[in-house]
Amino acid sequence: MNFIKKLFIMILLILVTYCKDLKQPSLFLALLNFGNIGVITSDFSGSGRFYTISSNINYVFNYTPIYSDAVGFYLDKKIYILNRLGRDTVQVLNPELFYLTEKEFSTGRNTNPQGIALYKEKAYITLYEKNYLLVLDRNTGAEIKKIDLSSFIDTQNFLPDNLPESSGIIEFNNRIYVALQRLDRSSIVYIFPPTDYSLLLEIDPETDTVIRTHQFLYKNPVSKLKIYNIIGENCIYVANPGYMGFNFQIDGAIEGFCPMSGTSHVILKEEKVGGDLLDFVIQDAQKGYALVSFSDFSNSIVEFNPLIGEVIRTILYYRNADGFASGLEIDQDGLLYLGESTNFPAIRIYNTNLNFFYNIIFLPQRPTDIFLIR
Repeated sequence: MNFIKKLFIMILLILVTYCKDLKQPSLFLALLNFGNIGVITSDFSGSGRFYTISSNINYVFNYTPIYSDAVGFYLDKKIYILNRLGRDTVQVLNPELFYLTEKEFSTGRNTNPQGIALYKEKAYITLYEKNYLLVLDRNTGAEIKKIDLSSFIDTQNFLPDNLPESSGIIEFNNRIYVALQRLDRSSIVYIFPPTDYSLLLEIDPETDTVIRTHQFLYKNPVSKLKIYNIIGENCIYVANPGYMGFNFQIDGAIEGFCPMSGTSHVILKEEKVGGDLLDFVIQDAQKGYALVSFSDFSNSIVEFNPLIGEVIRTILYYRNADGFASGLEIDQDGLLYLGESTNFPAIRIYNTNLNFFYNIIFLPQRPTDIFLIR
């Protein structure tokens, strides 16, 4: 966007926001357009916010109103906010327009969108409360089709819920990969426990058909799907904590599936950390970071070696009474961004090359998700 267009938008924003309240983005901060890290925050009631932050400036920028339960993705130079159960929409923010909402379209009432992947002009959206994968026109939001996932639901439950609990999704090498948790919602002993196994589906976006299924080594994929090259090829990694939270058991791992070779491997087991593995980021083949939650709901951030699956050190620990960590991301300079959901919500920044926390950026609301804006 050239200078004249930006100047025009600046003048327009001044006219529009002059008498507005704090529901509108801060004009001064928006015009700066800084930040390489996207942050989702929530008041855990009715509203949330999207910010960008920069590791070089101790401030947050580009406040945009979103839903209180949301997750964010940076795809094809746009920010996609999935407003989950209760709002059930995809909200598209344009970095070239100071992260203002460019469009928003519905995924259907009570669908609870979880993840999104793009392929050409199509958007693939996982829906936690439906037994299909939704395919929309990424420009208009018009429905293209529903890919039936009913053949992958768990059937061993006393009262089958007819839902596969589709969660993470990613586009990789012209294929769409979808993680299915396959939980038992009818259990009277546990809260949404995993069933016999969880699945990763491979979908051909040219025909919108499932062409291959892969059974995870561990159960209950809860994190975003992430691509890393740890063993010499790009593989899809996910945190599978198995029985977690109130169902706490040491039965999960962070594992990877490598589509080229068709092989699976584990980079960290829960028995090594003593708690549920909920999220992770990888810096390189020798260094990764994981979010661990314990049986008393305290949690920690650990550094580990992905090649040998061993913990190197604990870099931060939160007692249950102190709050919890929420959101984890690492940039190309080796800066680790940690969401800190306490009475003083913040993003804590850790220099992985020098092994110390060197900055903290305070937020008006508690962070729930962090992601790179490349």
